[in-house]
Amino acid sequence: MFRSRTSLNCDEDMSAFPKVNRQTRRYVNQNGSWMTLGSLSTESGVSVTGLHSLLRNVPSISGLDVLGRPTQLYHEGDARAILDAYVALPKVDKSSARHTDANGDNWVAVGTLVEEAGVDSKTIKTLAQGVSFLEGRSSMGKRVLLYNERELKKHMEEFLSLPHVDRKSGTYVDDYGISWAPTGYFEQKFNVSYNTIKPRLQDVKSIQGRGIDAGGRVVTLYQVDQVSSKLDHFSALPRVD
Repeated sequence: MFRSRTSLNCDEDMSAFPKVNRQTRRYVNQNGSWMTLGSLSTESGVSVTGLHSLLRNVPSISGLDVLGRPTQLYHEGDARAILDAYVALPKVDKSSARHTDANGDNWVAVGTLVEEAGVDSKTIKTLAQGVSFLEGRSSMGKRVLLYNERELKKHMEEFLSLPHVDRKSGTYVDDYGISWAPTGYFEQKFNVSYNTIKPRLQDVKSIQGRGIDAGGRVVTLYQVDQVSSKLDHFSALPRVD
């Protein structure tokens, strides 16, 4: 019968608890063999910190290590099944921050592209929809999704080529000198709500662009002169006290 994951009480009789064999580094009973996280770490090459996360649902019992210290002992069979699957996952190379498969394709985590491209993770995850991916291990040993870099970079290039709103002016000016802006620009300039602006956008020309936030998320940009004309007319209407 498995004991719950609780620490041993110092007042308890230690001799009543299972103790790891010094030679085998295991405790064996009718339910199988049991090991400490330290021994599992030594044999698998996975850090104790990583094991805490990986083995959180593996049966464990309270016991004593080879030095007689209180510890948790984990069911080796269940732990091995999880560790074998984990160790088999593709691992990201620390120097390149990528996993290269047998076909020469690179697979990369979202976090890496956030650092390299300066695009926020939410945008990259949106761009990654439909891109091939696989589960892997980061250079730090964490489970991560790795995306096919060639496919994802194509989506990102399309995104990065979109008109980018200038942070200072809040607008984008195209090659013809026409200014475009997101709805937030008009909300601030005319001190009106989005609900006031929305019905006046129906016949206004618009384009897709990148906003002024750090990641430059995709936003709809509207022709400034057209929207401003409509809002100027709205502002000129008599107001009811």
